[in-house]
Amino acid sequence: MDINAIEQYENSASDASDNAEVKWNFAFWLQNEKLIIGDNCGVNLEVGEKINHWIKENNLYYSDEEEDENFDKALKLGDEITRRFVELCVEVVKKFHEESVIKQKFGKALSLIIQELEYYDLIEEQNKRANTEEVIKEFADWILK
Repeated sequence: MDINAIEQYENSASDASDNAEVKWNFAFWLQNEKLIIGDNCGVNLEVGEKINHWIKENNLYYSDEEEDENFDKALKLGDEITRRFVELCVEVVKKFHEESVIKQKFGKALSLIIQELEYYDLIEEQNKRANTEEVIKEFADWILK
């Protein structure tokens, strides 16, 4: 989980190709370790255990040995884990907006960005489904530029 604050935005502006990159590319954001998905040995052990339980509950789990034995099957399972997890994130973000959770916490509607290390059309589409048009338009336009 990362955030972008005004002070961080201003401090990073000279390192980016343009202001939109500083604003939307999480490489320029404040980095923290409050939540790391897939962290099996650090500060988020309990979260990692819950995610592993969810993966097993959905019959998507595979071990390192199973990956070695059938890499293609493990790759497909990994893709399905990602697809379902992203869909879960989309639904949670939508619910946060519908119930005004973000607005109540921060005093205004903000985008909650679902992202990977790269930005491409699917990331734009996921975020448009998750967030309201008013808060996600600028991010979506930045991805598509």
